[in-house]
Amino acid sequence: MINNMPDLAFEETYRQFDRLSHLSSWSVEVSCYYIESVPRQMDLRSHPAGYLPVDALYRTRPDAVIVTGSEPKEANLEDEPYWVELSELIRWAAETVPAVLLSCLASHAALLSLDGIQRIRLPRKQSGVYSQWVYTEHELADGLGWRLSFPHSRLNDIPLQTLLDRGIRPLVASTLSGWTVATRATCAGMVLLLQGHPEYVRTTLLKEYRRDVRRYFGGLLAEHPAIPSGYVDADGAGILEDFRSECESGRLRPDDFPFEAVVPYVTADWSSSADQLFRNWVEHAGRLVHLESGSNVGTVSA
Repeated sequence: MINNMPDLAFEETYRQFDRLSHLSSWSVEVSCYYIESVPRQMDLRSHPAGYLPVDALYRTRPDAVIVTGSEPKEANLEDEPYWVELSELIRWAAETVPAVLLSCLASHAALLSLDGIQRIRLPRKQSGVYSQWVYTEHELADGLGWRLSFPHSRLNDIPLQTLLDRGIRPLVASTLSGWTVATRATCAGMVLLLQGHPEYVRTTLLKEYRRDVRRYFGGLLAEHPAIPSGYVDADGAGILEDFRSECESGRLRPDDFPFEAVVPYVTADWSSSADQLFRNWVEHAGRLVHLESGSNVGTVSA
């Protein structure tokens, strides 16, 4: 696993992907790496998970690779400080690793690096849980049914039609959120592209909304963030709207965000669908390992 998330989300992102990597019947060994040019305050050289610089990954032969996203800072992906290292990693994985999973910004980086597809800035952040339809004939769709919901949290988009025009296969998509999951063939195997966030746990969107509210009242965002769509019920939305009014009036501070009070009103649940999707992906990677080596132990570089 190559974890590119900023410090505040780093550990939770690791836990999310680590848990999902161990859902299948295959025995999985997870190794952790980092891109040195991703800005952070943490010293990953002494991290208990044993993170290594990504250069060390290139001397191994992992059966699968997971590359997380990161919070976008620049309008142009190629202006991010880690672009050179990230694009090099993606090209290496596409040429070397049979099963690759790329999350959010990493999926946009792959489509730019491998296909020259530029992302498009959305007029407003897309945050929420959206009903999806599934291409049930897809090899990774086993057990997903034909309708499900997945979260999105992003500032940029690559339109579904752009993928179709390039021969890239969608797996899960929505008229409201665009595509969530897609696959792209590579010379080494297949890349699973996640524009949405099936790996999120129940409270992740609420934590992000709290962060954005604090940024707004701290003068770092021009507009107050919208409550994530399809995420909390009317009572939960009422608590959040009341909190906003109290902050704007000065009776409460942004640090008083009613996180625990809202959690019981989070009604969206995508966990079983996410588990099945990742189980299918790991099983797919495991079959490739077995065909190549006869082993039932896979190594995932996360």
